[in-house]
Amino acid sequence: MKATRKTVLEYVQTQYSTQGERLWERYPEYVVLRHPCGKWYGVIMDLPREKLGMGRNGRTDVLVVKCAPQERDFLLCQKGFYPAYHMNKAHWVTVVLEMSDFDTVCRALDNSFALAPIKNKKRRTDPSWFLVPCNPQILFDGTCCANLELKGFFIAGDRLYLYIPDRGIAYACDVVSVSEIGGVSQTKASLVREYSPCVPINVAKEHGICSVNGARKVPYGLYFALENKY
Repeated sequence: MKATRKTVLEYVQTQYSTQGERLWERYPEYVVLRHPCGKWYGVIMDLPREKLGMGRNGRTDVLVVKCAPQERDFLLCQKGFYPAYHMNKAHWVTVVLEMSDFDTVCRALDNSFALAPIKNKKRRTDPSWFLVPCNPQILFDGTCCANLELKGFFIAGDRLYLYIPDRGIAYACDVVSVSEIGGVSQTKASLVREYSPCVPINVAKEHGICSVNGARKVPYGLYFALENKY
């Protein structure tokens, strides 16, 4: 069975709970696959065939994945594998989906997912700001704290701006502690402010954040707006 965009997205959602992210309004068919550590492990794109040297008109769906440098030459000998498009060619390869078996693509995805966090050995020590999606039923206790099941590597002191789908940015919280309970990451956060009304997501889009399917680092301009204008 040949791989398709649909089967790849279904596989990563089932295998890794990955929700593809469309980060660029100009390229709506580009879908980023993000590891829980925050790094990309794949990008699905539709590219002109001529850019791949295929010598035909039209476009085709491709998947760009990470690979170990020592495996790159071996992979490029396989049907459907090409040098990476717009990525480091020593660490990434491009797979043309219509030319590749689904099982082969799944193995490439598994390998890429495993490689994504390898360089993330040094844990952050400086707090930062993040925009993260959250459950609309979020509850704060009597001390204005909430335990959040969030995917991401947060540290105490991080400021989280909690986005509720279809409503907007609803809360600003500071991370108090991070722990793992039953294999699920638990982030204890203290409420700093509630935005009433919620801050429209268009405000984030003005600062380059077009989707919030997972934790997104907040640029200074958006941080300043959320802290001073709302």
